[in-house]
Amino acid sequence: MAVPGGAQGGASFECSLTGTVLTGQFRHLYDRLLGLCEHDAHSKMFEHELLFSPAVQRPMYSARNDEVHLRLRVKLTVLDTARKQQQRKLDSSANQESARMKRLKTSTANGDIATTATADVEMASSSQNAAAASGAGTAGGDINQMTHIHQDSKTVVSRQYQLCQYGHPEPGRNLIVRSAILVKIHGDAFGFMTLLGYGFEDEFVKRGYNFLYNNICRISVYRKYKVIFEKDILSKQHDAFSTIVPEEETAGGVTAEAASPWLVEITSSFVSQENVNSMSEEINIVRNLLAGSHHDMSKILKFEGHNYFRQRLVLATLSGKILKIEKIRSNDANPGLRDFEASFLRLLEKVTNGATIEISYTGTSIVYKPGVIVGGKVYHDCGNSRAVGYFLEPLIALGPFSKSPMNVTLNGITNDNVDISVDTIRTVLLPQLKKFGIEEGLELDIPVRGAPPNGGGKVIFRCPIVRSLKPIQFTDEGRIKRIRGVAYCTRVAPQFSNRMVDSARGMLDYVNDINIAAVHYQGDKSGLSPGFAISLLAKTTTSAFYSAELAGGAGQAPEDVGLQAARMLLSEIRKGGCVDSISQTLVLLMMVLGPNDVSKVRVGELTPFTIQYLRDLQDFFGSTFKITQETDNDKTVLGAAPDTLLMTCVGIGYVNTNKKAT
Repeated sequence: MAVPGGAQGGASFECSLTGTVLTGQFRHLYDRLLGLCEHDAHSKMFEHELLFSPAVQRPMYSARNDEVHLRLRVKLTVLDTARKQQQRKLDSSANQESARMKRLKTSTANGDIATTATADVEMASSSQNAAAASGAGTAGGDINQMTHIHQDSKTVVSRQYQLCQYGHPEPGRNLIVRSAILVKIHGDAFGFMTLLGYGFEDEFVKRGYNFLYNNICRISVYRKYKVIFEKDILSKQHDAFSTIVPEEETAGGVTAEAASPWLVEITSSFVSQENVNSMSEEINIVRNLLAGSHHDMSKILKFEGHNYFRQRLVLATLSGKILKIEKIRSNDANPGLRDFEASFLRLLEKVTNGATIEISYTGTSIVYKPGVIVGGKVYHDCGNSRAVGYFLEPLIALGPFSKSPMNVTLNGITNDNVDISVDTIRTVLLPQLKKFGIEEGLELDIPVRGAPPNGGGKVIFRCPIVRSLKPIQFTDEGRIKRIRGVAYCTRVAPQFSNRMVDSARGMLDYVNDINIAAVHYQGDKSGLSPGFAISLLAKTTTSAFYSAELAGGAGQAPEDVGLQAARMLLSEIRKGGCVDSISQTLVLLMMVLGPNDVSKVRVGELTPFTIQYLRDLQDFFGSTFKITQETDNDKTVLGAAPDTLLMTCVGIGYVNTNKKAT
């Protein structure tokens, strides 16, 4: 008998959970597991288990309530009789042809042809044997192709017994935690079990798939099969694989489709007593991830209209809830999804794994079943209907919680007056993420500018991954200490950017520390259309940011663009708060996804978009905010700014389980 694999260094414990896959959800669960686990950690499963229970209860000792699983691992060589006969016929025909060719007076080339033909037949026979062996070996095969393994069509090469002894589950837990000992048995395993005082109780075969999740636990998706033996169960010559049929079914003509439902089991590695609680938490996290795969169609979140399309898809992806959006421009002359919305769905598909999107024939309704955020290197052409910011803004919310760091390249329009510009994303939104602990490796490069209508710009977004966020306490606005900005122009005279800078500086001459860069892009870096724009940023003594941006239109003077952008910045500063209007939704989302701790932030006037965002946060995560209105007594009556709002919430403790704890 081998040394107990789980008993070295004291008692070992195993944590496990078992559930049932809902009808029709196996494929979605399988794809989701492929996203959670690496492909290298995926294998087919074939386990033969015999369950034993104490057969002898000694009155002098406490009652024995442990159970023993005897796992039988067997290497098989399967010989299909019909296929073997067909193979013999092929071999016989090939031999006859070879003999006939030798009798003929042919050249050396003809002899070579005969030899090659014979070799081809032999290679085909070998491949058939290999295919048959792989179909019934320990790796298993397609569950729909192997329901019965007949006794006269196989040869057992080797068998290995593993004895797993489990104690009684610990009470008061929402998952099974019990002591476990694992040993290997050589020789008469059944006689050894009788000697220990255990009697046979049940037997079954598991067929399905195994997934290894972050070297923490094994996730098994399988069906259970009964085993029918022709010999005594305790015989030394016990046959490892006799006829197997689906559990709760008889052997009489049952098809594979009528098999028992798919089961899912999460099993931890053996851990010591002091690590049971932490392992239980990990198992529960995995359970919550898989819970998004077992979709209850009665709990679909339903919305109407095309407004807030992106934010609802992002929240559905983070929460794992199914989303259905109906009546998308149903009364419009051109109903249904627009091309940029379909493009965003394609981008969402690229950065996730296992997501399914169902679009109605008219395009006025979609059903989105989220997958796992995998990140990685992605390239996407955004087109010219909307700017790059339309696609990049949602990725900022998803990036920190992906499986691997995001490296996304987007092509299209970089600046316009419809969507947030890439400059504001780089100077305002990304620094907001750093307040929540997302710092190293977060960057946005703009190698090529692209002005409307033809775009041609290029941006590269890189985002690291984190396991969890930090809470935030940001209530002090501070005083404006510096103003920064960038004014760029492409395919126009270089003076355009300088003229925008001069007019903006004249309006913002209240602060000494002003630096607005004037950049002229030319050649390959200038995109496909002429254009110019300016982006401004004001930073306070407490690292609060206020931003404004404006792109020049046809026939508009650069001085007017710079002057209007400066006025927009002053208006944003007047609103107050520690977060400007364009950053409100991102900061509120990070607060909700934060740890189970209180986060506070002071904001100015809430935009209509933010108000709807708060409603959606409650629908997807069940989170609410306490909103306190505060008045600054130091304000003068003339031109007084509106009161600021103190937003307070408790985070849901969102954890990116794809990232390993360090």
